[in-house]
Amino acid sequence: LDDLSERESLTDHLRRCERQILAQQTIIRLLAEAESLDDATPDFLEAMARHGEWDIAAFWGVDTSRPGMSRTCCWCAEGAASAGLGTDSAQGTVRCGEGIVDDVWRSAAPHWIEDVATDFRSWPRPDAAQAQAPALRSACYVPVVFDGRVRSVIELASRNPRTRDEEQIASLVALATLVGRFFERERADEAIRASEERYRTITEIAHDAVITIDETSRILSANPAAERVFGYSLDELIGRSLTMLMPDGMREAHRAGMRRYLTGGRRHLHWESLELPAIHQSGREILIEISLGEFSEGARRTFTGFIRDITERKQAQTALAYQAMHDSLTDLPNRTLLQDRLHQAVLVAHRHATPVALLLLDLDRFKEVNDTFGHDSGDALLTQVASRLAGAMRESDTVARLGGDEFAVLLPATDTGGAVTAAERVGDALRRPFTVEGHELEVGASIGIAVYPEHGNDSAMLLRRADVAMYAAKRTARGYTVYSPDRDERSSLRLLVTAELRQAIDGNQLLLRYQPKVSLRGDATNNVEALVRWNHPEKGPTSPDQFIPLAEETGLIKPLTAWVLNESLRQQRAWREAGHDVRISVNFSARTLHDPDLLTTVTRLLEVWDTDPSRLIVEITESALMLDPDRALKTLSDLHDAGVWTSIDDFGTGYSSLGYLRRLPVDEIKIDKSFVIDMATNRDDASIVRSVISLGHNLGLHVVAEGVENRRALDMLVEMECDLAQGFFLSKPLAAGDLIEWFGTPRPRLAVVS
Repeated sequence: LDDLSERESLTDHLRRCERQILAQQTIIRLLAEAESLDDATPDFLEAMARHGEWDIAAFWGVDTSRPGMSRTCCWCAEGAASAGLGTDSAQGTVRCGEGIVDDVWRSAAPHWIEDVATDFRSWPRPDAAQAQAPALRSACYVPVVFDGRVRSVIELASRNPRTRDEEQIASLVALATLVGRFFERERADEAIRASEERYRTITEIAHDAVITIDETSRILSANPAAERVFGYSLDELIGRSLTMLMPDGMREAHRAGMRRYLTGGRRHLHWESLELPAIHQSGREILIEISLGEFSEGARRTFTGFIRDITERKQAQTALAYQAMHDSLTDLPNRTLLQDRLHQAVLVAHRHATPVALLLLDLDRFKEVNDTFGHDSGDALLTQVASRLAGAMRESDTVARLGGDEFAVLLPATDTGGAVTAAERVGDALRRPFTVEGHELEVGASIGIAVYPEHGNDSAMLLRRADVAMYAAKRTARGYTVYSPDRDERSSLRLLVTAELRQAIDGNQLLLRYQPKVSLRGDATNNVEALVRWNHPEKGPTSPDQFIPLAEETGLIKPLTAWVLNESLRQQRAWREAGHDVRISVNFSARTLHDPDLLTTVTRLLEVWDTDPSRLIVEITESALMLDPDRALKTLSDLHDAGVWTSIDDFGTGYSSLGYLRRLPVDEIKIDKSFVIDMATNRDDASIVRSVISLGHNLGLHVVAEGVENRRALDMLVEMECDLAQGFFLSKPLAAGDLIEWFGTPRPRLAVVS
């Protein structure tokens, strides 16, 4: 009997193992053939129920519409559908923290109910009456786990009481594990599909071309942007060699490089922003920027490049670089490029012990052309001069325009004799008349010559000494002059005056005078212009014309400007405390526009003297603006943003166009006195003044007329609706104390001030 019992037990165990293996094989096959878990769920629930001889099998998942779980699928054996579990989803829902399904979800451990009649509180539904229904008696719950979390619960129920069976629980857990792995595979497949879809979407809408090649450089894929970049259709690209997009000279180099890389055992190729030439379908060469990465799929290696056509960007950068180094009118190298080439030429000359010559030339009578025929004619003349200069020089020489009517010629490997010969060729080239708008014009040039190493060891010294020689040539009217120390008349005197000017700035030898700008509109606004004077301890009053240019040449213009600005704002505060609100104008030179600390200095002094920025006007001459328009625009913009008013002084004497004037953030223009002084007797001057006033008002600017020296001019300005007037007829420059008395003078009497 014992043997028979043991044999029956072993047979029963084998049958169970056979059923378990069969169930596992069935579920594996179902999951392998299913496209999704939803498709496989009914079949594997039936397989699990039949494997364990259960009447009902159900699948529980998270209910996204409410906190809790819902039965998403159910299988019932024949006759069991009416046993109380059914397929009604309304009866297949439990709230969080309720019932055995929630316990299994939270604990990740299986649970067996031997008899629901004695353990109804563990039933998924809290309804005791339903739980005690005689139809269902036993149940088993196993969690489905993947990615370390319980994703669902499988419920198996029977109409008969069943004793807890650990072997069957283990079998059911193993089957649930298969389902969990399917979950993992499905989630991974979804992630891959989503990733592939994102990649396709990104590459299809990307502006950059995306091309993937294999180890033989065969194009495996390309996005629509590749068609736009290279001009080929996708059908023409895919399957072809990448070398079709390369210039002839690069193809073999690419093949050799790929062979070296692949046979060298290296991995993970990665390039960023490599610039290379490429060939468009039309045959033209383009410039591309490529970022390249390597990807491996098992033993297969592919390379994907993200490619951008940068041809237009590079062309724009080249054009901007060219513009920064060339004069916009004549297309000659400008001062910046000349200085760079001169510096390089001196380095080469030093290395090879050869000379370098520099010619600086200033046109004679050019101002007469501008004044007589206008600036358009002047520009046309400068263009012709540039052409003749370039034609008279060698290809190795550099002809540059430094600004205005000043040009330079750099002569590598040229000594003094060769420089003189070149200067004579320049003189001959410019001596022939120029034809501008039907007029024959004659202009000459004053040329200064300096030679390395005889006259200077560096580029700065050569420029300065060529400049000295040029002014000597202009004074003597000899055409050209070679630098010599005895011609540098200013050298010793200049050093002396420079030292004295520095002492004057530091030692209170400077003073300010204030010339009123009178309102012609009847308001009581007080406007003055601050004018610096130097009371030399030995020479007495010294004209600004004698020390302002020197200050600019020596760099003293920076402390001089700071002194004038500080003293002006200090005096303005004193007037304000005395009850006089005064808007004060201060002149800034061309060199001041290049001072990187200018804005900091202005804002600091405004803060020191507690001055409203709008009560300060900075005056800059039109000619200074045109020496470096971009720098001037930046400086004026910075001052304007800080709230400081800006004014263009001597308007009408420079080269500014209406288009350029519109770009400038200015508040005021001052008509140059050369137009105002004679406008009462000169109809052309009167027309110019009227036009400038109209122009200024149309641009929303205040207009000031300088040089008012008689009653008739004042009356005409009032009639022309000019805003402000300034000149000796109204008031000469006054000391600060005298200006207080002038403020108190009734304004109608200003017209008779002499």
